[in-house]
Amino acid sequence: MKCVALFVAPAMVAFFVRDEKRHDQWRYVYWINGVLLILANAVFLPVATDKPASFTLITRRTKDAHEASAVEMETSARSRKKYSEPYN
Repeated sequence: MKCVALFVAPAMVAFFVRDEKRHDQWRYVYWINGVLLILANAVFLPVATDKPASFTLITRRTKDAHEASAVEMETSARSRKKYSEPYN
């Protein structure tokens, strides 16, 4: 909803406001911005849920894969360190 205002407001100000001190010109900007925000919320509300997205859930499979990846990264880092040390 905030994105709508961020993209549309500068264009509306450039279109409607010629003199920044005149309140009647700013009135159009605020009314149109308010209507757009209400419409954006009306579109968003039926789609929004309170359930987490499937990719944010940690399952046994994702936990095991994450741990395996961490072990692999640690092993790789050790081997790089081993071969990058200068010879004495």
